[in-house]
Amino acid sequence: MGIPRSIIEYIWRLQDEKNSLFSQRIARKLILHYGGNSGHNLEEDKSFLGYGLIHYALISNLKPKRVLCIGSTKGFIPAICALACKENAKGHVDFVDAGYDKDNPNHWGGIGFWKEVNPDKHFSFPALSPWITTHIMRSDQFARLGTKRRWQYIYIDADHSYKGVKKDFELFWPRLAKGGFMVFHDVLLKEHPEHADFGVWKFWNEIKNIDKITIPYTHSRVLPSGLGILQK
Repeated sequence: MGIPRSIIEYIWRLQDEKNSLFSQRIARKLILHYGGNSGHNLEEDKSFLGYGLIHYALISNLKPKRVLCIGSTKGFIPAICALACKENAKGHVDFVDAGYDKDNPNHWGGIGFWKEVNPDKHFSFPALSPWITTHIMRSDQFARLGTKRRWQYIYIDADHSYKGVKKDFELFWPRLAKGGFMVFHDVLLKEHPEHADFGVWKFWNEIKNIDKITIPYTHSRVLPSGLGILQK
């Protein structure tokens, strides 16, 4: 599967238009407010939103009714997804994060942020609160809530161990609508200074018989995270 040319062109048009939604001022504030400098292939000094533009373009074109984001340090990708829903005037984001801090061995980049802030207030820029609901819990707890909801777009960036990411796939792939997208962060990162059992890359390499796209990370000066996209 390849990303449709219309989406690729849309990504670059968003960045190039002088009067686009992502002006340098807005883009820089999104990066700073939502902690977007954690492996998303962005360039803060140029106000370039990196992988955020890919999520935005996909959701803008697909116009999903429901989006699920699992894991985010300060909400960068959930905010981008909610922004796309807002611009579509359609869709809603369910954001799930356990809220672990660095004292928990399973924090995977978490800093306890979601247990220290009011999520509705945090997502008030730029008026995103009506488009996103935050669930402070583990993904398996969220899956057991009993809802029969299905999502057209699912982003996974939580437990980065092999067992953890595989479990999230097993929990939520059946809940992904046909034709929908499931997107994984850090599919190229094979080691991490804080976690010996980093395993998203291993799980990603094992996926067979499903069309998939691997989007590289172009900043050689930092850990090469990568973005992986599946379509059901």
